Amino acid sequence: MNEVRPRSTVARAAIVVALGLGPTALWRAEIAWRWGWEGLAWVRGGVPGSAFAACLAGAAGLAVAATGAGTVTLGRRLAFVVTVAAVFSAGFLVARNALMEVVGNRFFGMLPGGSRALMASGIVVAPVAAAAAVTELLPLLGLRPTWKHALLLLGALMCAWPAGAALIHLFPAPGGQTDEIHAVKAGHAVFCAVVFPAAAMALAHRSR
Repeated sequence: MNEVRPRSTVARAAIVVALGLGPTALWRAEIAWRWGWEGLAWVRGGVPGSAFAACLAGAAGLAVAATGAGTVTLGRRLAFVVTVAAVFSAGFLVARNALMEVVGNRFFGMLPGGSRALMASGIVVAPVAAAAAVTELLPLLGLRPTWKHALLLLGALMCAWPAGAALIHLFPAPGGQTDEIHAVKAGHAVFCAVVFPAAAMALAHRSR
């Protein structure tokens, strides 16, 4: 039976960073190719290919960061990655649509006020549900789920966008912009969304 043995901390960190950089580059390329870099057409049209790639990379990063007891079979790791990628993809769609509702996007403009508030609550519900689901799937990686895993994963998911907004001041967008919208457009938030959960996983396991 194929087994995947834990790697060194440095090796796992390097893999996670690479997993974050890949979807970030793809995100930028898809925006430039499909919508053009100027303007906000990408907000309405979406970036589905690279968004799914980021969800898949985020799931893979969690599997890489996890260091369960002994070895874990390749099949169990693949099952974890595929399931978590589906969870992240669903959460991304809910959070994206909710955020667009908050900023008055046309997709939910016809809903009554109460319904709009319900959709907007997805900004909080999506990461909470994702963190809970991922925590319940940790036995696939040989880990016993704890409240630390859930809380740290939730914090990582909630902090991805603010961290991206801070990161763009160090690494501006191609046009020199440093605003919050370009923090998403330039992929900074994507990078953080992939790397932060993996870091939270490693921290939760180390502090258990």
